[in-house]
Amino acid sequence: MKNKDGRIGIITFVVSYVLVHSIFKLFNFKYDIFSEPFNILKFIIDFGSWMIIWVLVYSILEKMQKSK
Repeated sequence: MKNKDGRIGIITFVVSYVLVHSIFKLFNFKYDIFSEPFNILKFIIDFGSWMIIWVLVYSILEKMQKSK
């Protein structure tokens, strides 16, 4: 994160959190790694979704910031 005040990081986290939880709710996907037995497929879906959405949101915000 190249901006000095960290706004992009915070905004990226909040937007990613909302998007991931909305998608999981839409598909009725629930996985809590700390209270459920470890399941590699659910872990990959959970972690992969976070990573993909995080990268997309961060990239969009970076491009919007550079265009200003």
